[in-house]
Amino acid sequence: EKCLQLASPEGQALMVTQLAQKEQILSLLQDPYANYVIQRALQVRNLLECSPFPPSHSSQVATTPQLEMLLDAIKPHLAAIRNT
Repeated sequence: EKCLQLASPEGQALMVTQLAQKEQILSLLQDPYANYVIQRALQVRNLLECSPFPPSHSSQVATTPQLEMLLDAIKPHLAAIRNT
């Protein structure tokens, strides 16, 4: 989580891309520690989008494609993780 928070925008985008790998996403979602990292990846991006201030180029966290990739990887597993 801390690495994701403190990384450069390019590093954050790379980490989100790695987290969004469909082959591993279910195990990450079910792991108690990795789940927090996934949540942080979504929160950091959501905070940026909800900010009342327009983001500067240097403060962009994950580009929309990385966020879309992460959401697309998570969606098929929502029913499986709802009760966990």
